[in-house]
Amino acid sequence: MIKQLLKGAISKYAFGHKNAAEKFAKEFGGKVMTYYAVMDVVKKSLAKETEMIHKKQAMMAQKGEMMYINMCTPFDDTFSSIAEAKTYLLTQKPCGALKGKQLQAIGIYLNLRK
Repeated sequence: MIKQLLKGAISKYAFGHKNAAEKFAKEFGGKVMTYYAVMDVVKKSLAKETEMIHKKQAMMAQKGEMMYINMCTPFDDTFSSIAEAKTYLLTQKPCGALKGKQLQAIGIYLNLRK
């Protein structure tokens, strides 16, 4: 079963029996579909969702670059993931004590820089 949410997001729910899905859809809205039909919907939306994530990360990386320039002691290490970059930032502290959005922004920048 799928249910359209705000901003084009689609929630997916799985049920063991069709009658349970129909009861849920009647009460909360949505469309009862087979597993394969839902998979088709997911495949079609995946590219669009991935593109949106890349755009948001690119914007955050720009902010992270500015923070890195202003707050960090420069270093040339490279990272294979955002998590690896954030771990480095937290353990080595080249930017001092970072939390929340600053840590995320600089971590994204470091992961994307080449």
